[in-house]
Amino acid sequence: MKENKPSKNSAVNRKSDYVTNKLLLVFTLAFALLMLLMNISRMMKNTSSYLSAYTLVRVVAVVAGVATLGGIIMMIVEHAKKRDVTYKLFSGKNVTVGALFVTVCTAALSAVFSQSMLMLLYIFVPAVVVLYIIYYSYQREFFMIALSCAIGGIGIWLLGSELINSSDMLVIAASAVGVALCVVFTVWAQVSGGMLRIFGHEFAPFKKDARYGIVYLTFVLVLMLLAASYLAADLAVYFVFGLIGYIVLTGIYYTVKLI
Repeated sequence: MKENKPSKNSAVNRKSDYVTNKLLLVFTLAFALLMLLMNISRMMKNTSSYLSAYTLVRVVAVVAGVATLGGIIMMIVEHAKKRDVTYKLFSGKNVTVGALFVTVCTAALSAVFSQSMLMLLYIFVPAVVVLYIIYYSYQREFFMIALSCAIGGIGIWLLGSELINSSDMLVIAASAVGVALCVVFTVWAQVSGGMLRIFGHEFAPFKKDARYGIVYLTFVLVLMLLAASYLAADLAVYFVFGLIGYIVLTGIYYTVKLI
């Protein structure tokens, strides 16, 4: 038993260092992307640099798309050669996820090159980073709460933005479907005792002692706010603030549980 302790501690330390470095990398990528968006916004306001800004966004989208493809190829090679990349930052999986994230953001801005889309990305990028931190630092229940609130919040914000004019019902429906998928996943995990098996791999999205009551309550709350925002679009922004406040309160609760 004594001989296993050093190796076990070493594995724990490696995992801790890996998670810390990965979070720092995510922060760096998000910061760089936000800096790019801010520069694009500045260039868009100037007539002489408007086309240059549009070209820059498209170039970044293409480069990120190529990097995504490269990451997928890396994953295939790593799988074929059976390489252990569990605690390696520069792996096919990490490259693919990071590059795909940049691709989605820049492709969306290329498709709708406007200040409204930039504002949405200003919200979307930090939201993804916060969800990522919650996923690695908090209980999975809080992650599902934050995820459903984020889906509902973005849907409600889109409802009151200039990006959506005649597709209000479609946006609300898409957000509701996203929350419904969270419900299905949570029910599936609870019925399976917190252990799921997908494509031959087992993983535990929730601990056995997880409390699902507040998670289901959140799902109901978000769905009710989505319906209310459609019926009272003028109050949509207050519903978004309400969801943010709700996440903060539940965050305090789950932080206390971690201590």
